[in-house]
Order: sequence, then C-alpha cells, then structure tokens
Amino acid sequence: MIAPDGETLRDFSASGLLELNCNPNFRVRGDVSTAPALVDGCVLTDEFVEPE
Repeated sequence: MIAPDGETLRDFSASGLLELNCNPNFRVRGDVSTAPALVDGCVLTDEFVEPE
C-alpha cells in the first residue's frame, strides 16, 4: 500500500491497519504497537511514515 498523501495515511492508521516493517534499524518509540510477522526479521506495526 502506498498512501498518496498524509491525510490518507492517517485514515489508514486510524483503521487499525498494520504495516510490515523489515527495516533492521526499526526501534519501537512511544505508543507504537508491534506484532510478530510471518517473515523472519520483520514485525507488523502501527507506525506509519508520512510520504515526503
């Protein structure tokens, strides 16, 4: 999923959608939720990065 803008991204975030994050440098900050993923080295997270 690629959100075309920040507003759409916030709508996805509010829906409970989780993103697959496979970045080895990912660190949980604040109230970010994570769950195990079926892919080794990845997690599901509700932390979304707004498009630049």
